[in-house]
Amino acid sequence: MGSRSEETAKLLEPAPRSYEIVAGCVLAGFALLPFLLPLAICDRFISQPGWSHLPLSQRIDDLTWAGGGLALGLMLILLAVRMILGKSPRRDGGLFSPGFLRICGVVLALMPFVLLLVRPWMVLKTALFWSTSAACFALASRRSEPAATKDSGPIG
Repeated sequence: MGSRSEETAKLLEPAPRSYEIVAGCVLAGFALLPFLLPLAICDRFISQPGWSHLPLSQRIDDLTWAGGGLALGLMLILLAVRMILGKSPRRDGGLFSPGFLRICGVVLALMPFVLLLVRPWMVLKTALFWSTSAACFALASRRSEPAATKDSGPIG
């Protein structure tokens, strides 16, 4: 059995190209699901005598869900295409920049506090959010290092 640093180094090795293609295809399938929201709202509009029977708040809610679904679908399609084609605009080859990973880490670190205000039993998920946040920060620091120091050893 190898040492902990060897195991960590093995986990940080780049994934085979075939894994990226399969993951991109699965992500593309999930990316098509948000595009169904506008279709469902359009069906709701056509199947009933228009939106005039709905309160304004419900119409705004419908449009918000449709717009959010389209935006999410477009972002996921963009990521899926990048994974399938193997092209990344980043020089380190990652899908997300280190700055974006850090922002996600902060959001994930603060999320348990917000959830505790709404649902106190969410304290059970605090460890999940904080470990994911730590992973975002570790990956961001790893990817923002110069190329010469990356081969010096694993994180930590």
